Amino acid sequence: MTINVPLPFSDPCWEGLDQAEPRLGLVEEVEGDVPGALRRLEVARQCAARTTDCYVWIEAYALEALAGVAIRAQSRRAVEWVEDLRSLAARTGMREMAAQAYLYKFELGDEDALDGARVMAAETQNPALAAKLTAI
Repeated sequence: MTINVPLPFSDPCWEGLDQAEPRLGLVEEVEGDVPGALRRLEVARQCAARTTDCYVWIEAYALEALAGVAIRAQSRRAVEWVEDLRSLAARTGMREMAAQAYLYKFELGDEDALDGARVMAAETQNPALAAKLTAI
């Protein structure tokens, strides 16, 4: 399914950034509009992934937010989006995103995923991620 949202520019990277970086989808989630949040974040991901020369990190940030909202909403698509995030992070060397994907897998019940999160996080310098892992 493709969702088209008219935007004032035609650069897929900036379109994805416009939809995801301000985290408007997360604001919608907090305000109780989970379907709207999921739609907005899916649009952001689609925009960022539309061409092969875009900034992959924008797609990753949109996908990370999408997976998180889906897990909190107990969406049937949560597993799919978490796996998409894990796969994208693995292909592109984004260790922080890989660690977050493994944390999401752990939240979804995969006890072994916690080890993967720790391995990926050890290769980053992200105090917030380290704190998350310490709290588990």
